[in-house]
Amino acid sequence: MNNITGLKIGGSNLRDLESVKNIGNILKERNIERPYFIVVSAMYGMTRLLEKIHNANIEKNKTGKKLEMVKFYNEFIDFHENIMNGLFAGKNPKASFRKLIEDFDETIMTAGFFSEALVKAEILSFGERFSSLILSNYLNSQNINNTLIRAFDFMVTSNDFDNSIVCSEKTNQNIINQFTNLMQKNGIVITEGFIGRTKINGNPYYTNPGGWNGSDYTAKIIADALDAKKLIFYKDTFLMDVNPNEPGGEKAKKINSISYENLRAKILDKSAGTILHEKVLLGKRIPIEIRSSLNPKEEGTKVF
Repeated sequence: MNNITGLKIGGSNLRDLESVKNIGNILKERNIERPYFIVVSAMYGMTRLLEKIHNANIEKNKTGKKLEMVKFYNEFIDFHENIMNGLFAGKNPKASFRKLIEDFDETIMTAGFFSEALVKAEILSFGERFSSLILSNYLNSQNINNTLIRAFDFMVTSNDFDNSIVCSEKTNQNIINQFTNLMQKNGIVITEGFIGRTKINGNPYYTNPGGWNGSDYTAKIIADALDAKKLIFYKDTFLMDVNPNEPGGEKAKKINSISYENLRAKILDKSAGTILHEKVLLGKRIPIEIRSSLNPKEEGTKVF
C-alpha cells in the first residue's frame, strides 16, 4: 500500500461560491498529508442542466427553434462565470476558461454530424471539466498547489458512450505513469470523475464510465490503481441509518462505521439513498471514509 490518500468532492459540495471556498478551507484545516489526489464532480445541478441543453439542442437541430437551448446554455455559462468572478475578483484565469467555453460551443454546433449518444457523452463531460478547472485554479490561488490532469488522458473505456466499461489494464497503467510523476511535482493532483475516452476508427471520443454518479467510481479506480491507503468521500451528509430524504428522515442518525458488505446491502436496497456509487465497493478493499463538508470537524463514517 502506498502513502497516497484519495479525495472525492461531490457536486453537492460545489453548489455556489461559498461552498467552493469551504472546500479550500477544509483542505487547509485538515492539512491532509501529501501526496493525495482529488476527483471532482460537476457542480450541483449542472449535469441535469447539461441534459436539458443536449435535448434542447436536438430539438433545435430538428425544428430550428433555439430559444430554449440558448436559455439553458446561458444559465450554465453564467453559473460558472459568476463563481469564477467571485473567486478571483477580476484575476480570472480567463484564457483556460474561455478555451473551455469555445470547446463547449464547438461540441454544440457540430452535434448534428454525430450520433446522439456520442454527443450526449461529450456534452455531459463539461460539468466536470468546468468544476475541476475552477477548483484547481482556486486552490492554486490559495497556495494549495496542485496539477490538473484531464481524465480523458488516462481513463480508457469501451465505446459504449453511456455507462461505458473501463479497460482496467490500460487505465491502471496510465494512472500509475501519469499520477506518480505529477504527485512528485506538487503532491496534489486534481482530475474529473465521470469522464473516459474511447477510440472509433482511430478518433478519440468522450464516454461516461459508471453512468450516473460515476465520479465516485472514478475515484475508486484511481485509488485501486495507486494502491492508496485511504479514500475519503466528501458529501453533504454522513452515511445515516435511514435515508434522510425519505419520510421519517429527520430522525436519521450517523453510522460511525460499517463493513463493505453491509454498505453494499444498504446501497442496493436504497436505504442509504445515493450516498455512493455501488461500484465503489468493487476491487480492492481500501479503507473508505464518508465525511460531510457541512460538518468538516466531525469524523466521518468509516467503511472497512
